[in-house]
Amino acid sequence: MAYTPRRVPQLVAHKGDASANPENSLAAFAAAARLDVDMIEMDVWASVDGRPVVVHGPRLDSVTDGRGRVSKHPSEVLHELRLRDRHGGVSVERIPSLDDALDAIGPSHAVNCDVKHLAVLDAVAATLVRRGMTDRAVVSGLTARGVRRVRRRHPEVTALLNLTRLDKVIARSPRLRSRWVSLRYRRMLRRSALALNIHHGWVDRPLIDAVHALDAQVWVFTVDDQPTIDRLVAMGVDSITTDEPGGVRLRRR
Repeated sequence: MAYTPRRVPQLVAHKGDASANPENSLAAFAAAARLDVDMIEMDVWASVDGRPVVVHGPRLDSVTDGRGRVSKHPSEVLHELRLRDRHGGVSVERIPSLDDALDAIGPSHAVNCDVKHLAVLDAVAATLVRRGMTDRAVVSGLTARGVRRVRRRHPEVTALLNLTRLDKVIARSPRLRSRWVSLRYRRMLRRSALALNIHHGWVDRPLIDAVHALDAQVWVFTVDDQPTIDRLVAMGVDSITTDEPGGVRLRRR
């Protein structure tokens, strides 16, 4: 796996700097690249013609001035739609292509491509390889099936492992969660995935210790208040994703 965080813990800007810009917009990515963050996250969906478009999905209605499912529209139509701001108003920003989003971030920051539709996983991985970004990019949003595909088809691309619905049911029990994850994903976390990518509400020290014992990392999302961030850093998480990249700080280890 090619990606290694340059600072631990690292700070990740969720959907760019969406505090003052439409999420997943070129403006949000450019703004995040001016902040003291290590990585910028973006959501990637598939158009009907199989091209990666940077939008959360699955529907257009709440985040753009379009309607219907993202996957039912061709990419050229999607790129004409305007993104909504955090108050619901229509902005001048449009849905970016993956290449345009990566260009807006530039070469100084790492990138997390949160793949929202497996149909576009190969295209996302191929783009990162083509652009020579495998040393500063990861793909996330993947359960075991997606991680195995990356390992098999794109071994130079770094993948993160997300929990399934079943995992989340079991993770409700603090007594079971660390043992469940470490047993169920022992081989995957040791060989195929850089990190367990998990909602911060499921994280405690036994889970972190269990994952670290497998030589894997714990990446958490999405945390916006400083006391929770400080607590997670003290517990030993390796990466924190936030919607407030300009307003929070990390105590580096």
